[in-house]
Amino acid sequence: MRTWLRAAIRPSQDPLPPKAAKAARNGGEGRGGFTLVEAVIGLLLVAVLFALVFRIFSHINRQRALGSVDLQELQGARYAINFLRRDFRSAAPMIPKLATFAQKEKAALSPAVEAKTWTKTDSTVPIVVADSEIHFHRQLFDTPDFATTPATEEVSYHIDGARKCLVRVSAGKEIPFPEVKGARFELYGHPLRADIPMLLVSLVIEAKSKEGAGKTEDLEFVTTISSSPSNQNLHYPFWHRIFY
Repeated sequence: MRTWLRAAIRPSQDPLPPKAAKAARNGGEGRGGFTLVEAVIGLLLVAVLFALVFRIFSHINRQRALGSVDLQELQGARYAINFLRRDFRSAAPMIPKLATFAQKEKAALSPAVEAKTWTKTDSTVPIVVADSEIHFHRQLFDTPDFATTPATEEVSYHIDGARKCLVRVSAGKEIPFPEVKGARFELYGHPLRADIPMLLVSLVIEAKSKEGAGKTEDLEFVTTISSSPSNQNLHYPFWHRIFY
């Protein structure tokens, strides 16, 4: 009797099936899909990632726009610099045949002067450089073989006040550079050879920025140009072969 009661009170020790045991350890029957909380967290992570990528690409495009200007203005500045370079490379002081030896030597040794320090005292005319304009004579390469002196052409560059752009004047003809809104000319001497004058040219253009409609920004192009005839006269000051 006592043995039967003990067996009746003892709980059942029958083992559970494998699947049921696994489900019991996992807290219940396995379920598929996502809960609402998991879905919301996933959407938030995707949104944050998309926002970061969008900001990165926006910053790259903005920086590219800041450095991008209309190609037409850039080509106009290069066109003006090419004209200046071609003209000034053959620039030389005007030294007439009737000038005295002292005048010829002075013009050969000082081929270029600043306008504010130059006063015309004789028939020689050097390269005259001002803040926003320049005047000089250039030798032409199509001088006839029988000519005893090289053919020359008087050239000037200045900022036209009415048109507000750089203008080249030669032989009564004008060539405007509408893209160039400002210009500055200076005499420059390199520290290694300060005796050889060089022309420091600074051209300013108004470039249309691609960042915003109607937005412009000033770009400055700076270059130096030397004159071959003037340098030859400096190297050989007593070879007065170029008289007009």
